[in-house]
Amino acid sequence: TISSSAGRIGVSHLTDYCATKYACRGLTESIYSEVNDLGYKHIGVSTIMPYLINTGMFDGAVASQTLIMRLCGCYFLDQDYVTNQIVKAIQYNTRNLVLPPELAFITSFEHSLPDGIKDYLLSIGPKMHKIVGRAKQSNK
Repeated sequence: TISSSAGRIGVSHLTDYCATKYACRGLTESIYSEVNDLGYKHIGVSTIMPYLINTGMFDGAVASQTLIMRLCGCYFLDQDYVTNQIVKAIQYNTRNLVLPPELAFITSFEHSLPDGIKDYLLSIGPKMHKIVGRAKQSNK
C-alpha cells in the first residue's frame, strides 16, 4: 500500500490527505493480521511511507528549510529513487518502509516524544499552505 510519511503524523493543510494515509496504514496492518491468522505466512504486505516526492503533486509545497529537519530526511525525493525502493520492499517483503531512511529514524519513536517537541518539529517541517499540485493538462 502506498501511504505517506503524512500517514504517521498530521500535517497542516493536508487534513484529508493525512486521514487517507493513516487509513492506508490501518488497512495494510489489518490485511497482514488476517492473512497470518489464516496461515498464509508466504503472503507479504508492505506499507510505503515516503516524504515529498518530486512528481508535481506537491508543487508549491516547501520542504523544511531548517538544517535539523533536512538532516532528519525532510527534503524532496527523486521519483526514480522512490520507485526503486518500492520494488526492493516488495522483493524483500519489507512490512513498513519510510523514505528517506533518515526520516525512518525519527518516525520510529514519534509516539514517545512529548507533545511540545512534536509540535515544534511540525512547526519547522514542510509548509503546505501554498500547494497547487500539478498543472492541469490541456485537452487540445
